[in-house]
Amino acid sequence: MSSHSNHRWHQIKWRYGLTRADVVAILDRQGGGCAVCSRPLDLAHGRNMAIDHDHDCHPRNEGCLGCVRGILCVGCNSSIGLLESPGWYEKARAYLAASLFRKGAESAA
Repeated sequence: MSSHSNHRWHQIKWRYGLTRADVVAILDRQGGGCAVCSRPLDLAHGRNMAIDHDHDCHPRNEGCLGCVRGILCVGCNSSIGLLESPGWYEKARAYLAASLFRKGAESAA
């Protein structure tokens, strides 16, 4: 393992209390990939994966094993974070609806 990989696993252990074996066990329970989209994750380096956890459990971003919800790809983890932000989903839907309206208006002209 590279020093970057070792650092990443040390970080996961320090923040969430998870060993590499714990992460492998969680991934096995999830079917081997991201809990949302099933994308395969890079266990060798831990680069494209995120430990999804409840931010309300430890507001100062200190992790604990009880806070961990699953292992996600970076894209799904970012999306979950946005969905948990009050009002974001509604604003995003309104934006898309307005964008679709403009696109339809342009093609009708």
